[in-house]
Amino acid sequence: MTRIASPHASPSRRSSRLVASSVAAVLGMTLLIGLGPILDRAGLPATQTADAVTGPHMIATAADIAKLPRSGAAWTNLKKAADESAGTPDLSNQDSNNDVLVLAKALVYAKTKILSYRQSVLTNLKAVVGTESGGRSIAVGRGLPAYIIAADLISLPTYQPTFNTRTFKPWLKKLLSENLQGDTLVSTHNLRPNNWGTHAGAARIAIAIYLGDKLQLKRAAAVFKGFLGDRASYAGFSYGADLSWQCTETRPVGIDGACVKDGINLDGAIPDEMRRGASLQWPPASTQYPWELMQGAVLQAELLQRAGYPAWTWQNKALLRAAKFLYNRAGWPAEANDDWQPWLLDYRYGTTFRKAGPTHPGKNFGWTDWLYGGRVKGSTNGWHTVGDTSRTVAYHRAWFRSSALRHLGGSVHSSRTRAARAVFKFTGDKVVWLGPKGPGYGRAAVYLDGTLVKTVNLHSLKKHFRQKLFTATFSSVGTHYLTIKVLGTSGHPLVSVDGYLVHR
Repeated sequence: MTRIASPHASPSRRSSRLVASSVAAVLGMTLLIGLGPILDRAGLPATQTADAVTGPHMIATAADIAKLPRSGAAWTNLKKAADESAGTPDLSNQDSNNDVLVLAKALVYAKTKILSYRQSVLTNLKAVVGTESGGRSIAVGRGLPAYIIAADLISLPTYQPTFNTRTFKPWLKKLLSENLQGDTLVSTHNLRPNNWGTHAGAARIAIAIYLGDKLQLKRAAAVFKGFLGDRASYAGFSYGADLSWQCTETRPVGIDGACVKDGINLDGAIPDEMRRGASLQWPPASTQYPWELMQGAVLQAELLQRAGYPAWTWQNKALLRAAKFLYNRAGWPAEANDDWQPWLLDYRYGTTFRKAGPTHPGKNFGWTDWLYGGRVKGSTNGWHTVGDTSRTVAYHRAWFRSSALRHLGGSVHSSRTRAARAVFKFTGDKVVWLGPKGPGYGRAAVYLDGTLVKTVNLHSLKKHFRQKLFTATFSSVGTHYLTIKVLGTSGHPLVSVDGYLVHR
C-alpha cells in the first residue's frame, strides 16, 4: 500500500483519541467554559453524548453494525482482509498496513462476535504500544486512528480493563506530546495545513474521544475548523512559500472559499497540496497529495461529527467543495487507497462520487463500502464527472490543451490531426462524451472496446459548449474503453474532448 508523505520537515503532531469506556465514559460531555473567544467560536455543540451506554460508538454503534450485511462483495472483501495475518505493528513505519488490517478484524468481530478476531485485535494493540519510537509524526498520525477505533469496536475497556487503564490509555495520553523527531501530534496538527496536519489531527481527535478529554477535543475541533477556512477559530498554521493557490495570499486557508483567480475557479482547492504539483496554472499539474490530505480531513470530520460537532457542514461544507474541485474541475477521482473516501462523502452529503466494486483501505481508515454502503442515498452509484485531464484518459498523436472557464473543469483537449485518438478507460453502465461543436469542428469516429459504433459530426454554424456528443448504455456495470478518433474533415478538422459522464 503506497503512502505519500510530505517532503518538508513537519512540526510535531500529537494525537488525542477517545474510545468509549464501558459504561458512561463519554456520556454527558458538556462544553467547558472560560476557554477564550477563539475556542468558543469553534461552533461546538452545547452537549455531546455517546451513541450508546456500552459498546462501540466512535464510528458506529452496536445497533448500527447489527444492520450491516454478512454477504456481498464489500463484506467478502472485509472478511478476507480480517482473515489475513496483519503482520507486526510498527507505528514508526508510515507504510505499514497493520493498522487497517487490525481495523478489519475489529469490524468483523463487532459483526460476528467471533472471539478469535477480538483476541487478535487485542494482541496487536498490546504489540503496537511503544512502536512509535524513532518514527515521525506523519507515521504515527497515519497509523494510530485505526488502532483506537479498533479498541473501541472490541470494547477494550470491558474486555481487558487492566490493560486499557494501566497501559493503553496512559500511552495514548503520552503520544499527544511525545517527541517524534522534533514534532508532536498536537504541534503537527496546529502548524501544518497539509497531509501531515490532517493525519495528525485525526489521531489527536481519536485520542481525545477515547480518553474523554473534552478540552483537547475542543481545541482540536477549533484547529480543524480553522483549517477548513474559519480563520476566526484558528489561524496559526505555517504555510509553504508558494501561496499562488490561495484565494487571498495574505489570509491563507487550508481549503479555498469561492473565488476566481487568474481566470481559474479555486472554490474547494487545497492550496498547500496543489502547489506540490506546480504553482497556480490550469490544467493543474498532477499530484496525489490533495487526496492524501483528504484522508486525514475526512476522518477528522467523521470523528468530530459523531462526537457532536457539525464538522461536515463547517465553512459551507468545505470537504464537499474540495471533493467537487478534485472530481469535477481537476478531473482527479479518488483511486487506489483513496477510494474509501467517496463512500463516506456520499453518506454525509448525499452525493454519488463512489465507484462500483470493493474499496481499498487507506492509510488511517477504510472498509467504508461495508460500513456506509447500505446507508448512502440510493442503492446504486450515480453519475460521475471525469475531466479531460484525468489520468484515465490517454491521448495519442497530436493533441493540445486549452483553458477557459466555459469548458467543463476549465480546460479541453483538442486535435486537428487525422487518426489522433483519445482513449478513455472507465467502469460503469453508461457513458457520455462531452465536448464543443462549432464552425471549425469536423467528424470523429467513436469506438467501444475496439469496435467502431458511430461517426459523430461536430460541425455547426455557431459554437456550443459542453454538448453531449455521444452516449452509450451497457446491460451491467463493467470496465470499457471509449475511443474517439479524429477523421481529419477537410476544411474543419477540429475534434475536442471536454470530459465524460459515467454512470455506475
